[in-house]
Amino acid sequence: MRKLLCLILCLMMILPAVPSLADTVGTWKSGDTTVALDSEGTLIVSGSGAMAGYAYPGTKAPWFNDASNIKKIIIEDGVTSIGNDAFMELKKVTSVSIPSSVTAIGSYAFFYCRSLTELAIPDSVTTVGKYAFYECATLQKLTISSSLKNLGDFAFEACYVLKTVTLPDGLQKIPQEAFAVCYALSDIHIPASVTSIGSYAFQSCKKLAHIWYHGTETQWKAVLKDSANDWDSGAGSDVGGYTVHFPCTVKFDANGHGTAPKAVDAWTECPFDAPSPAPTAEGYTFTGWYKEAACENEWDFSKDTVTGDTTLYAGWKVNTHAVTYTVTGDAPDGAPAAPAAGTADYGTEVTVADLLTFEGYTFSGWTTGDATVTGGKFTMPDKDVAFTGSWEANPAPDPDPDPNPDPSPNPDPSPDPSPAPGPDPTPDPGIQEQVTLKKVKGIKTETVTSKKVKISWTKLGKKQRREAKMIEIQVSRDKSFTKDVITKKVKSSKTSVRIGGLEKGKYYFVRIRAFTEEGNTRYVS
Repeated sequence: MRKLLCLILCLMMILPAVPSLADTVGTWKSGDTTVALDSEGTLIVSGSGAMAGYAYPGTKAPWFNDASNIKKIIIEDGVTSIGNDAFMELKKVTSVSIPSSVTAIGSYAFFYCRSLTELAIPDSVTTVGKYAFYECATLQKLTISSSLKNLGDFAFEACYVLKTVTLPDGLQKIPQEAFAVCYALSDIHIPASVTSIGSYAFQSCKKLAHIWYHGTETQWKAVLKDSANDWDSGAGSDVGGYTVHFPCTVKFDANGHGTAPKAVDAWTECPFDAPSPAPTAEGYTFTGWYKEAACENEWDFSKDTVTGDTTLYAGWKVNTHAVTYTVTGDAPDGAPAAPAAGTADYGTEVTVADLLTFEGYTFSGWTTGDATVTGGKFTMPDKDVAFTGSWEANPAPDPDPDPNPDPSPNPDPSPDPSPAPGPDPTPDPGIQEQVTLKKVKGIKTETVTSKKVKISWTKLGKKQRREAKMIEIQVSRDKSFTKDVITKKVKSSKTSVRIGGLEKGKYYFVRIRAFTEEGNTRYVS
């Protein structure tokens, strides 16, 4: 007994912590279904089959007397149809859930459900009866079954705040006053399957601005021919009338360059977005889409509209790049400057500038790694082209040609007038040497006879000649030039000298230095 009492006490302590389920305040039989109302205001329809139909005001649904308490309707899976007048004038219902087992919604089923704001009719539904959703005054969002084939008269009349409706393909007729007095309705999509529109179907839809017809303009004209003359009475009166739009295709032509984007779907009398990304092509810059291949009128995607299938053409501007010429290294005084830079369009044939010329020098020619030059010409690539070139001094001609060249290899018949090898005169001990001048370049030797040699060098530039008044040429078999040195001095304007008195078959070292003397200082290269 004590154990039983403890168990009862434990249960009493636990039970208050478990939330209680809503109490059922009413249960009714309706055809093949059962309808129950709980204490929270939820009306639940369950069972397998169809609900019963009612005929207000003669035969009301049995739960109608609790209409003021019903806030939500849940129709469970298994129910196949919603009966006529089943939920009419349940003015406080804000939410309705319809399962995919339902195939038909009866007439007046949700008549005057003024607090219902959102409704999804499942794709299983093929029939919606007349006045089914009449004056659902706060209905803002409506999804209609894609399988709907039969829509009753006045079905959505007086849904005052409904803005957009899409009717499914397969529906053949929009019946009379189906959307009449839907004051806020601005857009309606009508499938190509519709063949007629009933009287006053869109009466007083004052904000109706767009009818999106999913067929051709020819088909639409046939619909109007078979429709009531007053189907649109008062429609669009607040917005200056409505526009009927038809689907069309916009194609894009690359116009000779790059790859065109895919065609896009559009609506007549409406702007559409530009394809993205924009096309590209080597050597060209895309300038926009144009109404004709000649690219005279550019398409303005913010406001231009199509009237039917349309082709737009890509506009292109050929890229222009620079062609430059630069002389590298030291340039002789007075030499001509490099040609001025120019420009050329991509793909055009360009002739390379003429070679530079200057007395006493040879120009290396214009070279570049930016293009392939053939026969002095190249095709302009999609980038700048830079040419470079440089000067090289020519070997100076012998200023003192030997009037009596030695008929070598015969022996020299006369003594060489050049001084015989001997020690270099002892320099003045009071003279100090400083190496400050640029060295002489381009030294070359040329055998004249078995005992005579011609020595030449690159002519000094003007600046070098101003700094160095003389050039000293020394020949010796001693690499250190300390003994048996033959020395000659010539003006700095000279470029060669001949030295004789050499021994046949011997090796000699040659040293050439530019120099000038100022007081007790000798500046040398």
